Amino acid sequence: MIFVLFSKNLKTLSIAEHAKFCHEVGLQGFDLAIRPGYPVNGDNVETALPEAVKAWKNEGLSVPMATLQWDVTDPRKPEYEKILASCAAVGCKFIKLGYWPFKPGMDYWKTVDLIRWDLAGWQRLAEKHGLKICHHIHSGRDFGSNASATMHIVKGCDPRFIGVYADPCHLAFDGEDYCLAFSMVRDYLTLCSLKNCAYTREEKNGRVVWKKGLVPMREGLVPYHEVIPMLLKDFAFDNVFSFHSEYEKMTMDQLRAVTKNDVACVRDILVGMGLKPAMGVPKS
Repeated sequence: MIFVLFSKNLKTLSIAEHAKFCHEVGLQGFDLAIRPGYPVNGDNVETALPEAVKAWKNEGLSVPMATLQWDVTDPRKPEYEKILASCAAVGCKFIKLGYWPFKPGMDYWKTVDLIRWDLAGWQRLAEKHGLKICHHIHSGRDFGSNASATMHIVKGCDPRFIGVYADPCHLAFDGEDYCLAFSMVRDYLTLCSLKNCAYTREEKNGRVVWKKGLVPMREGLVPYHEVIPMLLKDFAFDNVFSFHSEYEKMTMDQLRAVTKNDVACVRDILVGMGLKPAMGVPKS
């Protein structure tokens, strides 16, 4: 297993500051956001990515996976293959795609066929570059919003090159029983996010509404004290866990503190299982 940090909220930090933050929270590397406006992006990826990976390697940090922009779904665009080739060159083997949104009036099954055509194209690119392209389970009005719907689009793909990025938090919002969900995607299960969530009560136009949001790992809907042992023992998961830390409206100091606590939560679960997790040691 390797435990990494999704760099979405580190957009304003330099490469050196990324490393400092990662060490401070006690993680082993990055789920690197390769997105417009980030230190590593589609325009500079051929030079910025190897420079960043080299700098982080010198700090004892790795980049086993990258997350692309939410709208990256078309395998025919040459700028996307440039990103894949750059990732392959530095040993970043797992790539998270964007999402296919469902819009009212769409024919669901015809669109599923089109998405499967896209995935066939990504599979060819993944095989060419020695990578694995992963679909992230994401709640809401997106195709593949839970494990059942994800299997509509990935079933029949080659699991050597197309994988599933499980997300217990999104399963809590849109999903199935965790064990059932992991069983459905078992042949494709490649990555897993770590974050927790809850509904908050608000009043809008005189009506009660329930808003989705993220909360610290120990406080949310997902019973990680059950889910993590289930993944490791029942499904033999032994790959990348990505801490998302997608908390909004926090200072960098606040983000650092809550992420550090989230990491401690997972470490406690692993120690309780009798494991000695090879996670980074937080620096004070």
